[in-house]
Amino acid sequence: LHATLRHKVTRHLGQHCSEAPAAWRAVVDKNEDILTSCVFERLAYLAGERPLAILFRCATFVQGVPPTAESIRESLPWPHPDGDENREPDWVFLTESMALIVEAKWGRDNVPSLVQLTDQVRVSAVAWPSRHRVHLAVVQSGRPAFPPSITAAVIRWASVHREVVRELDRELPAHERRILDDVREVLERRGLGGLTFDSLPDLTVEFP
Repeated sequence: LHATLRHKVTRHLGQHCSEAPAAWRAVVDKNEDILTSCVFERLAYLAGERPLAILFRCATFVQGVPPTAESIRESLPWPHPDGDENREPDWVFLTESMALIVEAKWGRDNVPSLVQLTDQVRVSAVAWPSRHRVHLAVVQSGRPAFPPSITAAVIRWASVHREVVRELDRELPAHERRILDDVREVLERRGLGGLTFDSLPDLTVEFP
């Protein structure tokens, strides 16, 4: 991660192809899978209930009752339990009682489709039938539509940055502070952290 952020990789690529560094920067700065991995992989290294407590503070639950944060037992990147990669969630956190299913998108108004989320609801019910399944759509902006009768929430990337910064104001073990500093830096590389339109609450305007 830090070799990428400090341009060590792009410098090496430039020795082989003059166009490669710009192409690499475009991938790193815009690819949602790299962003997802950098954030959710690191959150899973935090101890106890802290990572899910951070996520639930960011979340706006649009269906179901907000759950209580628990410790993460397993962190699963891009699992596809039914063997179909087209239905895989981006990330799954397993706790003692929950399966937290994450679908992350980057780009203004880029949200997961209802078909995609419906497929994930179906495969996660088969994969983790004994756990309470909580579906999270992590987006820059926009309003995802979830299938009915599930527990579901929307998280804005700007909210993740805000809550990570707030967590850094607390007393933390040194290694957890380093983890959260990495998450903060990755999000700020995407332009989060300042006052942007995406960070403002959604407004509904009604005309007479």
